Amino acid sequence: MPTPQGEQPGRIDDISRDLQNVAGKNPDAPAELLDDLTNLDPAPRPANRVKELSQALSDALADKPLPDAEAKRLAEVLFTAIAVRDLSESQIEQVGTNLREALVTIGAQAEVAERAKTAAVALASEVTQNKKRWYHR
Repeated sequence: MPTPQGEQPGRIDDISRDLQNVAGKNPDAPAELLDDLTNLDPAPRPANRVKELSQALSDALADKPLPDAEAKRLAEVLFTAIAVRDLSESQIEQVGTNLREALVTIGAQAEVAERAKTAAVALASEVTQNKKRWYHR
């Protein structure tokens, strides 16, 4: 998996804090999370997909304890789902699974975590430039 470049590590830290603020029920946190997910890097993304992911994360994290390490892990998974443009279908599915597992680990309900996974997979599938070719399995 590619590593964050330039300003991206700082933006990942911002997303990590946004996730903790969402978990803590800060009223401005969902809007800040959406903004940071939208502006992770300059590449445009489908706004409806980013909003869907942000809402699913807000629903999954509400009133859940979110330690720094878990928030960082979630933010890194989100970076991969949103900013990495060359994931294969199987890598995208794995990123979604990693997101769902991280959310369930912190106490999110399985169906809400699955909704976040579905949103992340849909977003990553739309932005990837690594489209399946005849020689891929």
